[in-house]
Amino acid sequence: PDSAWLFHYYKAHFWDNFDFSDERLVRTPILQRKIDRYMQELTLQQTDSLIQSADFIIEKALKAGNKEMQAYCIWYLTNQAENPTIIGGDAVFVHLADKYYLGGLMPITDPTTVENIREKVNTIKPVLVGKTMPALSLTDTAGKAISLNDLKNKYVILFFYDPDCGHCRQSTPALKALQEKYKTTLDLQVFAASVARAPEQWKKYIRDFGVQNWVHGYDYSFRINFRKEYDVNNTPMIYVLDKNKKIIARRIPVEQLESFLDYYEQTLSA
Repeated sequence: PDSAWLFHYYKAHFWDNFDFSDERLVRTPILQRKIDRYMQELTLQQTDSLIQSADFIIEKALKAGNKEMQAYCIWYLTNQAENPTIIGGDAVFVHLADKYYLGGLMPITDPTTVENIREKVNTIKPVLVGKTMPALSLTDTAGKAISLNDLKNKYVILFFYDPDCGHCRQSTPALKALQEKYKTTLDLQVFAASVARAPEQWKKYIRDFGVQNWVHGYDYSFRINFRKEYDVNNTPMIYVLDKNKKIIARRIPVEQLESFLDYYEQTLSA
């Protein structure tokens, strides 16, 4: 038997005989389990495929006409997409939020929720994977202006951190080792931007971890809103950029950077 045919047939008929007009299903675990199975096991874990599957489910609910069912499907799928498990998965959240919440198709919500979602979408959309990183100009330890666009390396890891952040301090030695390993073979550089408002702590951090060969920047003007302009809600926040400053990964743990770079290099040479 053709296993691929069987899979596609099963997926195509997965929602047969499921009544999207019956709002009682919202109050049972049946609907959530079916959505999870369809999205996690029957859908390729790539951005475009996840968007297509989410739209497919929501369109079925919209056509059925029950507001409780519509609201649940939109809320649940958007909520799940808000914390993606794949690189570039933020685009799924942006798509669903933009189309259904901001597009007025979400039948049950409140203005405060919509405005919060609008603010989040406006923050994330410019820094999605595939977009060019917005300009970032800071001041280095010598008091000179330094811009992200000045770096001509093949890869740049943009590392937003707080010197007092425990996770940042744990990540820094691993990032230092990675940069030293690949600085020649992959022409890799780290642009480290401190988001804290304490210049002496910033300089001490650099000395303590011995990362003077990174490019360091600080906002002495205190005018940059890192949260709104670069989606830095938590630290460390990491972006991986190519030589054209296109974002090829974001919100990726330091521990996964090496495997990601190896994989990305393989895709370029394939």
